[in-house]
Amino acid sequence: MKPTVGRIVLYNLPPDYWQYVEHNDRVRPAVVTRVHAEPNVINCRVIYDPTDVFMVSALAQTNVQKGIGCAGRWFWPPRT
Repeated sequence: MKPTVGRIVLYNLPPDYWQYVEHNDRVRPAVVTRVHAEPNVINCRVIYDPTDVFMVSALAQTNVQKGIGCAGRWFWPPRT
């Protein structure tokens, strides 16, 4: 699949935010806001849970590369 504007992807929080969440709670949904010419590189807007006490900076949401399990990267939700 190719990312497109408006699609939902999953975003692995970067290490700067790990102090706020448990080890098994480091993934947040994100909406793709721009697709770059470079393959699998997007801008996104992270969607927070109402209980989150942090906000990922705009810089961390730009030029995000694909990479499942990698901090600060995005990946597709699993198919169900």
